[in-house]
Amino acid sequence: IKPTAENLAGHTFINKSGKMVKQEEAPPSVTKYTVTFRVNGNVIDTISYNDSDTSITEPKIPTIKGYDARWPQYTLSGDIIVDAILTPKEYNVYYKIDGNVTFTESHKYDTKVNVRNTYDDGKNTYTPWTTSDVIITNNTFTMIDSDVTFNSTSSAVKYAYTVKYIDTNGSEISPQYKGEAAYDSKITPDIPSIEGYVSPTEKITITVTKDPSKNIVIYVYTLMDIEISESDNIYIVKSGGI
Repeated sequence: IKPTAENLAGHTFINKSGKMVKQEEAPPSVTKYTVTFRVNGNVIDTISYNDSDTSITEPKIPTIKGYDARWPQYTLSGDIIVDAILTPKEYNVYYKIDGNVTFTESHKYDTKVNVRNTYDDGKNTYTPWTTSDVIITNNTFTMIDSDVTFNSTSSAVKYAYTVKYIDTNGSEISPQYKGEAAYDSKITPDIPSIEGYVSPTEKITITVTKDPSKNIVIYVYTLMDIEISESDNIYIVKSGGI
């Protein structure tokens, strides 16, 4: 009979070192299993363990572009396969107008992102959004593993305004002044002197709208009162009723 741990149990025998050894009981048998670790379906390591083991040293997960990765919880029970859990990272999309951040969005890696419509605040004109970070197709792009910046520039839209000069009867006494100013800006036209008339004393301020018919300043002038008296060939002129 071939001596084994099992059939030597309870017997005394001499081991290789010449000592008498009594085999009280057979040592427990050991069964080995494997844990296969995978990332994106690719095996990165296979680790063996005994059926008496309660834990093993897990392999390090390699860096995955655009993703955070971790091993899930699992139980050591026979041969098992452990697949890494991948969570897409989020990155920012910045929209800048004249170099200043106007909008910020967050999007997950490898997702489709719609580009914002060209900005319009009703005051200025804005160029379409442009970027060198990603390729735009049909106004969408795929989020990359870094932040993306779009840029636009603005230019003021100017609207016409008119300054009228009238007398107390409502008749215009001087050619109108035509000008342009940015929407929603405030203008305060100067008051020119007009011969034969007393100028108004207070300037008028208006806010420019998109409707030129509403962008009108009217200055009312008073006709000078002229009194001429003759004294030693001297003419005295009184203006403004004084």
